[in-house]
Amino acid sequence: MVTGKPLVFIKSKHDSCMMILSCIVVAMLISLSQYILRSRNDLIDEVDFETLFIYWYALVIINLHSGMWSLLCEASLKSSTALRRHFQEHLLGRKETSSRIVDYQKAWLSLSAIYRQTGEAVCYPLLLNILSHFILLVCSVYGLLSASLQGKFGAIELSLLVNIVWSCLVLYSMCNNAHKATVEVSSLDT
Repeated sequence: MVTGKPLVFIKSKHDSCMMILSCIVVAMLISLSQYILRSRNDLIDEVDFETLFIYWYALVIINLHSGMWSLLCEASLKSSTALRRHFQEHLLGRKETSSRIVDYQKAWLSLSAIYRQTGEAVCYPLLLNILSHFILLVCSVYGLLSASLQGKFGAIELSLLVNIVWSCLVLYSMCNNAHKATVEVSSLDT
């Protein structure tokens, strides 16, 4: 242990638990809203809970992937800033020696290798996640625009609007977290 203290990747288990619970609740609310909106429009004749459960399960998995990406970005940011802070404290405390600086370099390279390998491991599932949200966004916008050009706005169009808003929020959140982590970690070099 180079710093003498453990590097903190995620502040508490509270963040992870809140992310998991929010993914489950949001998926449940979206799937129930889709079901209620479509059942009011007489598109569903009978209660089909198996389909509702499969839809809910798929939403939970997709939302958990998005949440995992946000936690990975946060973890990379916190651990790299903590390592930099410990290094600066050692430099200001005049505790630096050439072997200590080499130890910090090895720790930074190890941390970099961990995140590179993590990125390689999750790149394809996250690519599919982003593509599924983008395709959902495009199809929902197409459906909403075609319905609005025909002059109708009902329960199905409202459910399409819910899909559009949710996909935009997820895509923005994923891209914003990745950009924030990249910019802040790259500024640590200066």
